[in-house]
Amino acid sequence: MQKVIRRTVLAEKQAARRLAKKKDRTTRDWAKNNRNHANFSRKEETSQIKEARIARREDWELGPIAPRRDVGDSKDTFGTISQHRIKGTLLHHKELEEKLKPFGGKYMNIVAGDRVVILEGRDKGKIGKIVSTDAKRAECTVQGLNLVRSSHLAKRKAPRTIRID
Repeated sequence: MQKVIRRTVLAEKQAARRLAKKKDRTTRDWAKNNRNHANFSRKEETSQIKEARIARREDWELGPIAPRRDVGDSKDTFGTISQHRIKGTLLHHKELEEKLKPFGGKYMNIVAGDRVVILEGRDKGKIGKIVSTDAKRAECTVQGLNLVRSSHLAKRKAPRTIRID
């Protein structure tokens, strides 16, 4: 009986080691893919910035006879960016948890700096930029909406706080 118990314990330890090794390999692969994606995006961004500088310089030098870049072969690519740049860099799990702190069993999917549209209230349909968020109260402050005007303060603008449900 002791032999069977010993074998079981050894098999469990071996399975735990395999699982830890697999988890470590998965984490390293994820980090490598994230680094490669970030490097590719950064290289593409710098190359597009260089191309834009060259085009700007050429437009300035040629003046009215500068080529039109929004027609011909380049009309489909003029002013566009690639899917890699749209996707942006991936956040590590710890950073992601920090950005999206849970409230009420859900995660806030907006952060400061996002542009939002107000769906209800007197400012319905207006667009504003989020100044700050409060995950505990499930509220965010939107810049330029629900302006407070006071007679003794010369049209001082105060951000509006809206509730996220």
